[in-house]
Amino acid sequence: ALTFELIGAKPVRAFDATVIMVAAVVRVAGSGTKVIGAAVDEGDPITTAARAALQAVNRLVAPHLSAGPSCHPR
Repeated sequence: ALTFELIGAKPVRAFDATVIMVAAVVRVAGSGTKVIGAAVDEGDPITTAARAALQAVNRLVAPHLSAGPSCHPR
């Protein structure tokens, strides 16, 4: 099973912009990996935090999504 645990989100000032940093743990078959994501806030910090969270977990989730037979046309 694939599970996610959000550790936290924090706005950070960098390069004259606000960047939302997100930390999460992705667990696959009991093994956990800590991941970090970031997104530039363009006026909506909630949406930015969601984008940062997706960016954080995407590297570990994408291989599981593309492994199914429905992703490989014949």
